Amino acid sequence: MYRFQIVFLLFAMASPCASQAASVKCTREDGRVRVTVDGEPFTAYVFGDIKRPCLWPVVAPGNRTVTRSWPLGEATGGEKKDHPHHTGIWFGHGDVNGVDFWHPQSKTHGGRIEITHWIGDPKTTGQIRVHQRWLGPDGKQMARDETTLAFGADKDTRWIDWTVRVIASNGPLRFGDTKEGTLGVRMHPALRLEGSVAKGEVLSATGKTGKGVWGKRAAWIDYYGEVDGETVGIAIMDHPANPRYPTWWHARAYGLCAANPFGTRAFEGKKQPKGDFVVADNGSVTFRWRLVMHRGDAESAKIGARHQAWGASSGKPGKK
Repeated sequence: MYRFQIVFLLFAMASPCASQAASVKCTREDGRVRVTVDGEPFTAYVFGDIKRPCLWPVVAPGNRTVTRSWPLGEATGGEKKDHPHHTGIWFGHGDVNGVDFWHPQSKTHGGRIEITHWIGDPKTTGQIRVHQRWLGPDGKQMARDETTLAFGADKDTRWIDWTVRVIASNGPLRFGDTKEGTLGVRMHPALRLEGSVAKGEVLSATGKTGKGVWGKRAAWIDYYGEVDGETVGIAIMDHPANPRYPTWWHARAYGLCAANPFGTRAFEGKKQPKGDFVVADNGSVTFRWRLVMHRGDAESAKIGARHQAWGASSGKPGKK
C-alpha cells in the first residue's frame, strides 16, 4: 500500500507583486492527483501506467493550457506527434550510469522511475511528497529519490516548486554529459518559435532570445505567446543553490525547454572538459526549480524580480 502526502505551501513572500493568494486543492484519483485553483484545473500529477511520473496538462491563468496534449492526450491545435518521451513536465536524464531516463521507451537502455511511498494526506497538506526508485532495463534498482512538488497561485500567476534529492543508494551514480536532460517541459504548439501555428517568443535571464538561447547558461528562461487569444507564458527558474548554477538550457524552437546542468561538452563543444557529474555511493544531490505560469510576457510578469526573490529564499547546497 502506498502512503502519500500532499502539502500546500503558497510561497507568497517569494513571489513579488503577487495579488491575493488563491485556493489550491488536490484530489487523488486512479493513477493521478488532480490540482485545482479556485476550482479550476491547474495540473495533474500522473504516475499510473507510465514509465516516468510527470505533470500534465499544465494550465496558466485564464484557463490557457501551456503544455502540449500528445502523447498523453489526443494531438490538437497543430501538434506534431514527435518525441513521445516529451510528456508535460518531467524529470529524467539521458545517461545515468549508461541508463536512459530521458527516453524511457528505449528497449535496450531505457530506465523506469516508480513511486515506492507516498507521505501524508492530500486533503490537509500542500506538497506532493514521494519516494521513488530508479530501475535499470534489467529491473534492478540503481538509485532512489525524494521528490517534493509544491503548488501556489494568485490572480495572474501559478507556480510549481520542484525539488528532488537523488540518492546513490546502490553504488556511485554518474550523470553523463549529454544534451538529453534534465527537467523538461514540452510547450503548447502556439508557444513554439517556428511552425505553422507558432506564436511564441523566448527570453533568458541574460537577454538572449530566439534560437540563441539553446545551450547557453542562464538563471531562468521564459517561453510566452498568444494561446487562444491571450498572451501567457511559462518560465523555468534555476535555484542558486543548485550544482553548476546557472544551468545550461536544452531549449528548442519546436517547443522543448529543459534545464540541464550536466551537458557541458554537449552544449559548449568538445574542447570543454567533459561534464560528467558523479555522486558517491550513499551520497546525494539535490535540485530545486520553480516553474511559473503567467499572464503576459516575461517583462510584464516580472520574471526577473520573481526569480531574485525566490532565489534569495533558504536553500541548502545541492550536493551532499
